[in-house]
Amino acid sequence: MRLGTLATSVVCLKDVRLSRHYRSFRVAPLAVGSYGCARRIVFVGIGILILEFRLRLRFKMTFDLEILDGSPSEFHQSHSDPPNRRIVSVCRPMVSGLVMGSTQLDFIDRLEVAYGHSFEVFRRSSGGGGVVICPGNVIWIDVGLPPHDPMIIHDVTHSFLPIAKAWQDALLQLGVEFPQIHSGGMRRNSDLQNTCFASLGPGEITVDGQKLVGMAQRRKARGSYFHTMAYLDFPFKASTEFFEDGDSRKEEILRDVATDLRSVFKDSEIPSANDFGESIRASLTRSAS
Repeated sequence: MRLGTLATSVVCLKDVRLSRHYRSFRVAPLAVGSYGCARRIVFVGIGILILEFRLRLRFKMTFDLEILDGSPSEFHQSHSDPPNRRIVSVCRPMVSGLVMGSTQLDFIDRLEVAYGHSFEVFRRSSGGGGVVICPGNVIWIDVGLPPHDPMIIHDVTHSFLPIAKAWQDALLQLGVEFPQIHSGGMRRNSDLQNTCFASLGPGEITVDGQKLVGMAQRRKARGSYFHTMAYLDFPFKASTEFFEDGDSRKEEILRDVATDLRSVFKDSEIPSANDFGESIRASLTRSAS
């Protein structure tokens, strides 16, 4: 082989230019001749293997599990900044709260006056509808992914799928039959525009066509948090009183499109929030390995 051909066929790893999210690469133009092409393919393969090894070192395969007791606003505030590790947080609210959607009209003052400050009221930066929270009546689980985590999917339509699959696995393991992941786009309810569980978004979980698990995400360049929640007993009346002007007709519509764990577990005992958290953590760890 001529010396010039051999020299141009050698590919150094520095010729493999990686994007900041490790999603794509490009190499210098292939040398003329089959031997040069083969050499380049071999070196590119080695570079990809080294990259995968470095990613596995950087991102721990397992998820940490933490149990948090506090107020809804404290959970929201503590998860406003991206995490520095993979984490599943079981949030156990100790006070009642009204969580306003990020796109809702501002009628917080009217709510505070009407209910004499018995509910904590605040606005979240993720999601578009309102949520009623009462101690002991929600399974609230947040999942955090650190910056550039390979599990972060940048297509918003599909970004919930790893979290949704973990919820689905947990529900199946704990005894719920046929939980389904909504894989389509956002389906809004024109009759109930202010209530979160009246709409159905990508990745949310349904049972018999009724929404069981709601999801929202807070995404930044430095990482992502996924907020997920299911009710033990759905507050149909309170939800329409707070967010839909107490319209009884809208309460019946909400009962048709949403459900709760009490209904899907039927006569079986409902697992604790900690049980759900551990099952979701285990599922995410398996999918990441």
